[in-house]
Amino acid sequence: MDKQPNVIMILADDMGFWSLGTRGNQEVQTPHIDALARSGVDFVNCYCVSPVCSPARASLLTGRIPSQHGVLDWIRQGSEDKNGDRSVEYLQGMLGFSDVLHDNGYDCALIGKWHLGDSAHPQKGFTHWITMPKGSDSYYGARMYRNGVEEIVPGYLTDFLADEATHYLESRAGEDRPFFLSLNFSAPHRPWHKSQHPREVWSQYDDCEFSTFPRLPRHPDQINNGVYPQEDVNEMIQGYCTSLTAADAAIGRVLARLEDLGLTEDTLVIFTSDNGMSLGHHGIYGKGNATYPQNMYDQAVRVPFIMAQPGKITPRASTALVSHYDFCPTLLEYLGIDAKVGDNLPGRSFLPILTGPDDTQSRDVVVFDEYGPVRMLRDSRWKFIWRVGDWPNELYDMTEDPDELNDLIHSPEHADIAAELEQRMVAWFEQYVDPARDGTKQPVFGRGQIARVDANDTDGVPFADDWFYQSSGGEDSGPTL
Repeated sequence: MDKQPNVIMILADDMGFWSLGTRGNQEVQTPHIDALARSGVDFVNCYCVSPVCSPARASLLTGRIPSQHGVLDWIRQGSEDKNGDRSVEYLQGMLGFSDVLHDNGYDCALIGKWHLGDSAHPQKGFTHWITMPKGSDSYYGARMYRNGVEEIVPGYLTDFLADEATHYLESRAGEDRPFFLSLNFSAPHRPWHKSQHPREVWSQYDDCEFSTFPRLPRHPDQINNGVYPQEDVNEMIQGYCTSLTAADAAIGRVLARLEDLGLTEDTLVIFTSDNGMSLGHHGIYGKGNATYPQNMYDQAVRVPFIMAQPGKITPRASTALVSHYDFCPTLLEYLGIDAKVGDNLPGRSFLPILTGPDDTQSRDVVVFDEYGPVRMLRDSRWKFIWRVGDWPNELYDMTEDPDELNDLIHSPEHADIAAELEQRMVAWFEQYVDPARDGTKQPVFGRGQIARVDANDTDGVPFADDWFYQSSGGEDSGPTL
């Protein structure tokens, strides 16, 4: 029996699908990711499951939607036993695909961002564990946990993560046991100030006009305080591009070492991002929680997704609609592992698309997203966005209006379409939602999650309520649930 493939999964942080050269962007420099895309299947219509970090990462790992795994907002508390906080394992009792890989003989390593609680201690089948305590940190002097022991990164965080990844690959060369490496960069997440990044990379953009970044009037729902500070727009964009280009170079270095060790042909390489990002698109700076109510524009929910293995995957671009919740069953089927991470899960394997000659598929071509009181349905033509209470719904014809500029929700001639899509969405979520973790029944306003939402949890209200968002309509603490 042939040895099962090794797996390297590279996860970017807040990377918009629009920022790749293979998507037509000629300003952001990502030559190594572009080369990876050309060497495998580049899924140009992949959607994350929630447009914010922790819920998206939990869904990618477990195959569950947020209203099943209960991580409904970015993790604000529960990462470590320090400064009055205490560790919380937010996915306790739930299998991730890394658990399944470990149980099927894989050596599993996580290097980089975790942001799913209890950052100090290895979990989910990982036995090699180098993680950031929080969701973000300075790029210089960052804190890390190495198998439970805290240390300070001596240099630039992105380079450190690449170094650790290459060391891990070197330790696995010649081993019979296959490995799974989850390499989770913090880039291109902020901080974006020039002092946070190498001058030689920053200077590559000194003369860039950033003409591909829209300069539109501020979106009326863009928040003025909270997650994203008000920075000079040009510096913000330059910092984003710099952090991404530095990560691209680090990825190139890791993949080059993989080649040097003779492991490339035996290794499946996956690249994606937890969620997307808007940098001026629709007048928004940030992701799903950059506005209130939260937004579901493609810039927030559509992500790069690449799978490559020489001799196994034929290079091409795929326009098939796929979701991160489809990844677990796809990976396990690709590896020939007859197992699953749970019951009543929404994901369906897209292996026939990955290994086939075209996008022909028999499954229902539709993806769903959620972020607390906001839900989304996207099929081959329409995008429907639903919100709790009096917040407005939205409807876009993605064939005629791919930039989502013309909201048709109040168009009489599209009323039947909106009603049909809403019924379809309601039925889908009713099938999969765990009532004890239903995001529409929780006060999820983008301020952060501070405890688990389990019915037997006695920690109190699981979401922070100490921020007030101010937009063009004035202060608002959120809809009535």
